[in-house]
Amino acid sequence: MNEGLNDLHVSQRRTEELDWRDASSEERTAISPRTRWRRQKTPTTLRPDKGVHLATVAPHVAYQRVARVRERAGEAAAFVDLDGTCISDRCKRMLPFYVLQALPLHAASWRAILLVYCLVLRVLNLLGDDDFVRIFLGGVSVDVLRSAGHRAAVMMSRKAHEPVLRQLFALQRAGAKIVVVTANARPLVEPFIVDVLRFSLPPGAATELAVDAEGRVRRDSPVQGGWNVDGSKQKLVETHIAEHGISFSIAYGDQASDVPMLLAVDEATVVNPKKELHLEADRRKWQILTCRPSEMHFETSQHEALRVAIIGGGWAGLYALKHCLQQGLDAILLEKTDACGGLWVYRPGGGGVFANTIATASRGYMQASDFPFNENLPEFLGHKDYRLYLEQYVAEFGLGAHIRLNSLVTAHMVEETADGKQRHRLTIESTLSPDNKSTIDEKDAQKDPRDDAESLREETCPSQLTFDRVIVATGREVPVIPPLYGGFTGTTLHSSVYTEVDQRYRGKNVLIVGGGESASHIAEEICTVSRTCVWSIRTGVWFQDRHAGMLAPADMRFGRLARMLMGNQVDRFGGLFNPGVVGLTGFGWGPGGSGVAAWQPIEDNVMKSWANKDRNFLWHLSTGRLKPKRAVVSVSGSMVEFDDGESLSFDVIILCTGFKAKFPPREPPLEKHTWYKHVFSCEDPSTARVGFIRPTIGSVPAMTEMQARWVAAVFAGEKRLPAEAAMRATASADVARRAVQFPHHHYKMPTLENFWNYTEEMHELLGCRPTVLRVVMRRGLKGLKMWIKATPNTFESLLLNADDALSGWAFGELERQRVSYKKAKSGLSVHKTAEVGHGASRMVFASAILPLLFKLLLLSWALMLCSLMLRPSTVMEFET
Repeated sequence: MNEGLNDLHVSQRRTEELDWRDASSEERTAISPRTRWRRQKTPTTLRPDKGVHLATVAPHVAYQRVARVRERAGEAAAFVDLDGTCISDRCKRMLPFYVLQALPLHAASWRAILLVYCLVLRVLNLLGDDDFVRIFLGGVSVDVLRSAGHRAAVMMSRKAHEPVLRQLFALQRAGAKIVVVTANARPLVEPFIVDVLRFSLPPGAATELAVDAEGRVRRDSPVQGGWNVDGSKQKLVETHIAEHGISFSIAYGDQASDVPMLLAVDEATVVNPKKELHLEADRRKWQILTCRPSEMHFETSQHEALRVAIIGGGWAGLYALKHCLQQGLDAILLEKTDACGGLWVYRPGGGGVFANTIATASRGYMQASDFPFNENLPEFLGHKDYRLYLEQYVAEFGLGAHIRLNSLVTAHMVEETADGKQRHRLTIESTLSPDNKSTIDEKDAQKDPRDDAESLREETCPSQLTFDRVIVATGREVPVIPPLYGGFTGTTLHSSVYTEVDQRYRGKNVLIVGGGESASHIAEEICTVSRTCVWSIRTGVWFQDRHAGMLAPADMRFGRLARMLMGNQVDRFGGLFNPGVVGLTGFGWGPGGSGVAAWQPIEDNVMKSWANKDRNFLWHLSTGRLKPKRAVVSVSGSMVEFDDGESLSFDVIILCTGFKAKFPPREPPLEKHTWYKHVFSCEDPSTARVGFIRPTIGSVPAMTEMQARWVAAVFAGEKRLPAEAAMRATASADVARRAVQFPHHHYKMPTLENFWNYTEEMHELLGCRPTVLRVVMRRGLKGLKMWIKATPNTFESLLLNADDALSGWAFGELERQRVSYKKAKSGLSVHKTAEVGHGASRMVFASAILPLLFKLLLLSWALMLCSLMLRPSTVMEFET
């Protein structure tokens, strides 16, 4: 095996400059003699045990270490470039790279000069975003990044090579030996690939590449004739892959730089090629596969991907399914109804949205981070638009084949195998009618589903299925019926069965209980047909319009600047900047309860409560059709007594008292209130919950997507959880914090969280939080401005995404919202709401004045601090 290994080093002669794109097969063979490579057609289903590998992308010094790799010839090997040394010709022309390389500068001076130079070019728009990232963070100068421990390179490489690393990790789980050839094994690789080989370069072996023993470009290397990235990739293929006949395929080819590598082989399969690579593959009649990572299946020989069950097909379930498949997990979604969408599916008999539902959160909060809404849609969409959006989401990411409808999970049993691992056995019953059920043979029911993956594709699932991980995404679907109303002799119904106003409510005395947005919608409709309509809100509530002005969504106005002034972070300053103290809460959001004394909230800070973003009912209050009341004290027969002592008679009571979660019976049961970040069970981290979070201001889907991404990353091994003791301590601390943060609501909404704090915490756990420095380096000063104005929604993490299309869309979305708000503000003269009951709310041209007030307040604080700093002696004399 080791015979002639020294001959694999690069010869001293210079390789002839050829146009490899035009060279024929005979010419290439004559130039680079090699053994004929074993022809093998790579099927769509990749077989790692046969030697097929993905992402053959070699670093500029990789082929110097081929001798060490040959010892593992015949096993599935994968080469991934973690140095990112490819730079565009435009970068080379604009940056005096070779001039700086020849200067005897310390690494710190290198970084400083390079950063300043790049920032100047970026601010002057002389350097594109992609070129800027490649120059400073992509590894143009190994010297610059080495002294920093490759920290900057790791951050960008983690995104740039994320699809490739996912495939490598899936191959490793499938039993393939993964060999990563790199001059310096970075921490980036270790969470994905356990077997990492570190190579030491033999002294004097890289004369042609002109690199030293540590893999750095030598300072005495000539300006012309240094290392050649494409040539080194080709040499790697010639001396190792083609010579040993390893089957070859490449995924996510990076344009023209991968073409020379493929020219060394006669036949190849190209997966998801980009433009240049696609043209070359089409010209050479290679097999071209176009598929998503979730659609690329691996036939396994020793190990298999973790099987994940996702219970529930709403927003949370679909997000969890998409990200699990993207991580290479074998996931299946179980939905008990005949359609995905959860509460956003309209059902005439109830159990879904109302007939005229319009979302109270803008589309900026409701859309997925990687699948934007149509630009022509309004800011606030109806339930039909959202239902269509979810169907398009399923189709876009190929989720349909992994969804099993009409499958109700009735039991959840956790078992321990002989090797000490936990398995989750779910008992599943079909909710199809008996006439539509397909019979299941007893033999098939007892068969292990791992023996036949196609059994999951039948109309009805087997009675039991076994999984390695379980994600519960059922949401809150069980109506909460307070026992206080059990003695009512009239008609009592829950908002879950309400769909639209009809004759049942005409001429009746109706009482609506609850302060949520469903109560607002029902009250607005029923008061137009009922004889009397009374609305009882026990603890009061903050009401807010959907729009801050005529067009702009109100929720998009609460960016980082508003968070600084109104968020809970300011509490650390002893309440000095509390919005309730300085009066900004009342000015920006209007008086508590919209000026109605009976609905005055018990909290003076909306951030410590929650807001109802539907106040279209205000006009009906002013006309007397709708009457406000506080808490209900007692119910007897048809009489209802309120806390002000008044008793009224009612025919119908509609309870808008919310929902609670119901989980499949689990053995053994899990402890309550031991959920780490509302997601992972501290007792059993193989079980996770997604979508049970509740924001003060914001939207559940935006927070849910971040949870789904985190769960998938943890289950795939990309992220790690703390020890059980640490998770329990954090969960207990979070409970205590919420008790202080939401003193009047934490007991009835235990998952209530501040939207900004929680989403940024998820960004931190995922490693995608866009700090000021990262945004400036990626998007320049314009990016900094957008970062300040943006809400910390899911697309914020995409400001640094390696996928330019997604990152560009995220940046454009922020710009669109900014322009939309400016147009709305310019068209707004005075925006008044209806004058209601007790002196009420003359709201507000806040959307026009509030930003100016914020700036003046910040200026006053700055002046106060400056005055204290400039007069220290006066302060000391005063204290003495």
